[in-house]
Amino acid sequence: MANLTKYQENAWLTLLKAATTYVGLISNSANEAELEGDTPTVNEITGYTGDRKEISFGAISKAGTAPSEMDGPTPAVIEFANMPAPAGRTIQFLIICDHATAGNPLAWSEITAGPKTWNTGDTFRIPVDGITVRLD
Repeated sequence: MANLTKYQENAWLTLLKAATTYVGLISNSANEAELEGDTPTVNEITGYTGDRKEISFGAISKAGTAPSEMDGPTPAVIEFANMPAPAGRTIQFLIICDHATAGNPLAWSEITAGPKTWNTGDTFRIPVDGITVRLD
């Protein structure tokens, strides 16, 4: 079976919205097989100030229609401050997990602004409503 019903999509988004979730950064060395597997965090970028950042989602929009979606982070910008050396590494994906440092991967996405290369000490920002979880 390949598709979820609109009811199930909304139920999944409701569970995700109610859960405590965290967003992390994944490098461009990850591939789809790794991201779809049980351990997509193998290419997770660490070493910035703090761990994964807690994320809250807004209301589910378009409930019962295609696509069902919700936006986050809300209500604040998320900052990954003091990006680690070496400079010149690239962020290409975001990952949503159920724990700040370990736990289970729940979802991943390529960043829409394209891969972002950083310099040591940079801050990577996710704006308010900069992440959309969409099920279609």
